[in-house]
Amino acid sequence: MSTKLVRQGLMLCLVGPVGSGKTTLSAMLLERLGGVKRSISVTTRVARPNETNGVNYFFVSREDFQGRIDRQEFFEYEEIHGNLYGTLKSTVQDALSSGIDLLLDIDIRGALNFKRHLSHQVVICFLVPPSFEVLRARVLGRGKISDEELATRLRTAGAEYAALLRCADEGALVDYLIVNDEIEDSYTKVSSIVIAERGRLSRIERSALNGLLALG
Repeated sequence: MSTKLVRQGLMLCLVGPVGSGKTTLSAMLLERLGGVKRSISVTTRVARPNETNGVNYFFVSREDFQGRIDRQEFFEYEEIHGNLYGTLKSTVQDALSSGIDLLLDIDIRGALNFKRHLSHQVVICFLVPPSFEVLRARVLGRGKISDEELATRLRTAGAEYAALLRCADEGALVDYLIVNDEIEDSYTKVSSIVIAERGRLSRIERSALNGLLALG
């Protein structure tokens, strides 16, 4: 009879600039890889026509968001392009304790904040297009965009690239770099990372190990 290993959940942070493929890869992981749950963030951003409250985000007013900050309900929160985004402590705690792998599509600052506080549970994959020219083309291909918005998004991408380079110099807060050229190849890499990280010894509960390794 096989022994079921009980483990803590992990937090998979997919980070990278707009056009890096985070949204597509997230959808593929949720559809194809069991045991993965999307972390739903709270935001003050207005919902887009194709978005649903409680599915894509929890859309709240700035006053509501500030109240949650005051009550210390957030594990982390950031202001991006004038909108607030945050991850609830309850979302993180419930997933990790139940062995669910939590998928987070967040910016590099938020991911690094998680890594500093939950280093053993957090796995960061930084996604990049094969070149900055491809990144620019992907941003332009997302629909009508003003020159000002394009410049803003490219500046944000440059800042994220700079943060990645600092991590490489300072000692690997970012765990994996994925060059997202072919989406199926990128999915294979990311899903393999998740499967491997699930077997990391530090995630296995000690009682399960004791039962598995008992002699006699």
